[in-house]
Amino acid sequence: MYIEPYATLSINTEIAFCLLVLRTILRITARAPRSLKGIRTLQPSKQFVHFTQLLRNLIASKNWKCLEGIDRRTLKMTHPIPEPFKWDNTFKVFYDHLDGEHQNLFASIFDLAENKNSQDALNKLIGVAKDHFDSEEVMMKQKDFHDHDNHKEAHDGFLDKVKGWKLPVNDDQVKYAKNWLVHHIKVTDFKYKDQLH
Repeated sequence: MYIEPYATLSINTEIAFCLLVLRTILRITARAPRSLKGIRTLQPSKQFVHFTQLLRNLIASKNWKCLEGIDRRTLKMTHPIPEPFKWDNTFKVFYDHLDGEHQNLFASIFDLAENKNSQDALNKLIGVAKDHFDSEEVMMKQKDFHDHDNHKEAHDGFLDKVKGWKLPVNDDQVKYAKNWLVHHIKVTDFKYKDQLH
C-alpha cells in the first residue's frame, strides 16, 4: 500500500489522516494491524516517518483512548450521547415493542447514573437489558436475520461487563453504558430495520 506524503499537517489533520489510513488497513486486513510492514510512500518523507511512528505507537500500546469518540473496531466517529440522556425519535427502529424496550433501557441507565450506589438500579438495568436482548434475539431468530450471531455476541458482551460492576458504579462505567446503548441502537440495531416483519 502506498501513501502520498503530505507537506505539513496540523495535529487534527494528522489524526484524521491516521484514521483514514487505519480504516484502509482494516478494510484490507479485516482486523487491526500488528505491524506497518509493506506500507510506504512513493518518495522518502519526514512527515511519513513521523506518521508511521505515530501509528506504530498507537498500535503497539493499544492506547486507543487518545482517540476518544472513535469506535475502535470500525474507526468511525461514534454517535453523540443525548443530554439529557433519554430516548428520542432518532433511535426509532420502527417496531413499537422494541422501541418501548429501548426507552426502558435509556431510563434504566439514566436511573443508574443518578443512583450510582443503588443495587436496585444496577439489578434493574441488568434485568431490563436481558429481557430486551432476549426479545430482540427471538425476533431475529424467527426471521432468520443474517447478523443474529454477531448481534447476540454484542448483547452478551454488554451484559457480562455490566454484571461485573461493583457499587458504587463510577462515571466511566455510566459513560460506557450510555455510549454502548447509543452506538448499539444506531449502528447494530438499525441493521434490522424493515427486516423483522
